[in-house]
Amino acid sequence: MTVSILDRFLLVLFSLLGIAASVAFGALAWANYGSASSWENVIRSYPGYIYVTVAAAVLLLLSLRFLFYRAFRSTVDYVELQGAYGLVRISHDTLEQLSDKTGKSIRGVHDFATRIRQVSDGVILYTKVRALPDVELQALSEQVQTSVKDYVERIAGVRVAAVSVNIVQVAGQSVKGAKAWVD
Repeated sequence: MTVSILDRFLLVLFSLLGIAASVAFGALAWANYGSASSWENVIRSYPGYIYVTVAAAVLLLLSLRFLFYRAFRSTVDYVELQGAYGLVRISHDTLEQLSDKTGKSIRGVHDFATRIRQVSDGVILYTKVRALPDVELQALSEQVQTSVKDYVERIAGVRVAAVSVNIVQVAGQSVKGAKAWVD
């Protein structure tokens, strides 16, 4: 999910306004609370102060959450390798394209899609495969795993920790290139 600069600006603005409003509501509630002359007056007006205070606290927490929404998340969408003359970054999109190219070229695969997750010892490739009819799915899965892993490691130089294959569907007869038998 990408957030535009305008959306980020509006989110920060909303958060700052929320923080200011929650502090103002809290101050108003407790200013009236402090002017009460005795505990008897506070107890009689008890619900009003608590409701405003709780609402101000909830607004403050929500505003702080929105303000620091992306601050503590590190979204790395590239793999960093040490080259001969410095760092080399290969984007996850590039790795997905390499994987998809290899997967679609495997016999028995109709459609192929890949997602990448980076782990400490390389990347994990999550693949979705739509297979052609009458293909042994176990053999297809093993071929997808070995072909994709070998190709991505050879071309990109990135260690592939695992290749997860999810066969989501067997393509019907309306597949491109499939011929209908007519007598």
